[in-house]
Amino acid sequence: MRSKRGAGAPSGSSAGSVIGILTLLLIFYILFIPPEERRELLYGDNDSDSDGRNGNNSILLLANIGRLDYQSESDYDHTIPNVYLVETKNAQVIERFNPFVVSKGWFTDEPRVVTFTLAQPELTSNIKLVFDAITRKGVLTIRLNGRVVYEGRPDAVNVAPIELKREQLRADNTLEFTVSGVGIAFWRVNQYEITNAQVIADITDAARQESTNVVNLEPTEANNLKRATLTFFPVCTQGEVGALEVIVNNERVSGSVPDCDSVNRIELDVDDLYAGRNTVVFKITEGAYRVEQIRLRTELKEGASFIDYFELNSTAFDAVQDRRKKLMLRIQMVDDKEDKRAELNINGKRDFIDQRSPTYERDLLNFAVEGNNYIELIPKSDLNVVKLEVRLE
Repeated sequence: MRSKRGAGAPSGSSAGSVIGILTLLLIFYILFIPPEERRELLYGDNDSDSDGRNGNNSILLLANIGRLDYQSESDYDHTIPNVYLVETKNAQVIERFNPFVVSKGWFTDEPRVVTFTLAQPELTSNIKLVFDAITRKGVLTIRLNGRVVYEGRPDAVNVAPIELKREQLRADNTLEFTVSGVGIAFWRVNQYEITNAQVIADITDAARQESTNVVNLEPTEANNLKRATLTFFPVCTQGEVGALEVIVNNERVSGSVPDCDSVNRIELDVDDLYAGRNTVVFKITEGAYRVEQIRLRTELKEGASFIDYFELNSTAFDAVQDRRKKLMLRIQMVDDKEDKRAELNINGKRDFIDQRSPTYERDLLNFAVEGNNYIELIPKSDLNVVKLEVRLE
């Protein structure tokens, strides 16, 4: 009789069923054992921390903070002394000319050209040519930069002042004196003998029309500006004064006629103000002003502080409370040999830093809570913080 090959061996489907049953039993076993034993079973005893990082120490928070500025005040008032501005004009001699003679006849023609310079045309007004004419024969013609400004026969030695119009003037100017011809009277000569010739003008004293003042801002104030306002009280007579120009750090912030005898207010662009030296210039063109109660008021943004968060799960929290682990805060600052002062707010509990050492450490045993935690660092002096770290050890 023919025997059956493989008799007594389990079939493939029976073996698969056994493996499936064993797998289910293993899964249920893993699910129902305590978490610590499950972690050890799955990953081995590798001293993993509660947040899944390997190693005996776990960094829960690491922040590179940088500079924190301390603001002792939320606003500052910078006062500027009263200034007095007045338009002052003084008559001055611009140029004097040596005596000379101009003549013209059949056999002679002697014109005369003289020059003068205006150093500050914008401050020069009421410009006139004056001279004496001892000898007066013929028609005298005077040209300023090629344009006739006088033509006639003076009646007296003291010739009436001749106006030199401002629009015809340049920085460098020429005056040409000529006399008319004698016609057919070949035996005659027309002639002018000029003495005491000079150009005079009213020169404005610019020094009394402008006042420059300096306001110094600390870096903390300048770097945290929210708003800046310039106020002043001009004492003047409305209708008798010109524009009052206000210039802050070379930026023209006002150029109108202000309200006399009342407070005037100008909102400044905070970007026009700098740490250190700032200039405030008051300038007029005509009239007289006494500017009082000048004040630059600055308002600052809310003080800069640092705040961040970290998570402490139940396992880690229990380890800290049982003193099996330490929850350490370390703050590393720049070693600038200065006092380092700050307030710490850890989950609503306060602590203070007051030291010169660049490193601050604190055990957070009595500050930590299970779950979400926060740390706020509020500067009480200017701080340069390299890093802030919360570590589970």
